[in-house]
Amino acid sequence: MKRFPNAIVIILLVIIVAWLLTFIIPQGSYERVFDETTATTTVISNSYQQQLSPHLSTFDLILAIPRGIVGRADLVVLILLLGGCFYLIEKTGALNQGLNQLIKILAGKETLALVIITLLFITAGFTIALQEEIIALTPILLLFGRTIGYNAKTMVAASLGGAIVGASFSPFNPFGVVIAQKEAGVALLSGYEFRLAVCGMVPHGPL
Repeated sequence: MKRFPNAIVIILLVIIVAWLLTFIIPQGSYERVFDETTATTTVISNSYQQQLSPHLSTFDLILAIPRGIVGRADLVVLILLLGGCFYLIEKTGALNQGLNQLIKILAGKETLALVIITLLFITAGFTIALQEEIIALTPILLLFGRTIGYNAKTMVAASLGGAIVGASFSPFNPFGVVIAQKEAGVALLSGYEFRLAVCGMVPHGPL
């Protein structure tokens, strides 16, 4: 099986493809207006106009990466910090050890064990947007499910499903709220009341 390309290689390829597309796709822009009340910039509907401007040179392509890092340094630092946290959790085996201990403590308490697992993963998604990291936990989760009498689908729903629900309705998820709302130009933490209400009702389903 061929090794998947490094993430840096993929990013560089995407940048090069985007640069090449600038020679094919017509250039243009929308008019934007700044709302002082909400401190957000919105796009004016039907205001798109094509414009003639020089194409980006090879030198501009080379400078795109350092300019992008400088322009979004806050976002880059946030992602690096979160990535470092996930790396430490994975390398220390903290989640695997915790699940092993949970298996021993909750032996014979199958329903309670499933509820606790679901709440743990909802909390992980709610706080740090834990999702793809669950892949590394799959073997121990399947073993845990088999030990307490639940099949693989149930464990996937409890772990990945719980984490997705927690991340989707979190009021301060670093990716789905902090980064996404900043990029969308909406007020930070807007809509948190609705997300909190929905996330608070979800755990009561299995109970």
